[in-house]
Amino acid sequence: MFGLTCSPAILNAVLHHHLTQYSTVDPSFVTKVLKSLYVDDLASGADDTRSALALAKKIKTRLAAGGFNMRKWLTNSKELMTEFQADPQFSSESSQEPSDLPSSVTEEDQGYSKSTFDPQQLDSHPRVLGQVWSSRTDMLIISFSSPLKTIKETAITKRSILSTAAKFYDPLGLISPVILRMKQMFQELCRSKVDWDEQLNNELREEWNQILQKMEEATCVRIRRCYFPEMFDDQAKTTELHALLW
Repeated sequence: MFGLTCSPAILNAVLHHHLTQYSTVDPSFVTKVLKSLYVDDLASGADDTRSALALAKKIKTRLAAGGFNMRKWLTNSKELMTEFQADPQFSSESSQEPSDLPSSVTEEDQGYSKSTFDPQQLDSHPRVLGQVWSSRTDMLIISFSSPLKTIKETAITKRSILSTAAKFYDPLGLISPVILRMKQMFQELCRSKVDWDEQLNNELREEWNQILQKMEEATCVRIRRCYFPEMFDDQAKTTELHALLW
């Protein structure tokens, strides 16, 4: 039923039904996986390589039992990636030993094993729930170049400013300070009752060009996915976040 409006809801219900079968034998596994799933994507992890590999094997095997093939595995750990390469469950090309997964699941993995585990292919940054993530540097990357490609070719109007601000995919709000000025300009134009396709005056046009120029110079924003890894090895007693608002 691919393409139907209800497809994500049906998938979620089927996954939930399948995973809850393991509630009695492994309740922590079920809770962790259900909280880590978003439609057909899973973003999860563990505190060490051994635990992460064990979790990945459970996910791979138990979902395969229901006909689901979890693939395109990626990690920021070189050690874990090596384990993936050596394990026939995750890379059928890395070993000739038979897999305990259904043949259909193993065959589907063959098309992805090289692109996923080939070191030459790892330079291209994958996306996790739409967010670009460099697994090698463990950085979240937001590029400015793609949204700004066609902006200079269009007239500077209220419509184009709103369109430009909406082109930046930033679900975590990491570049909100950058996009904020664009939204403020749009708000000012609305208050001034400027028409959608009316050309801006010289002052606003110059300010808009300065914003674009600074973004082009910056190229992209790179943010560490985890700033305090020591917080996850039981060294931190309490954690607080303080913010100043004015």
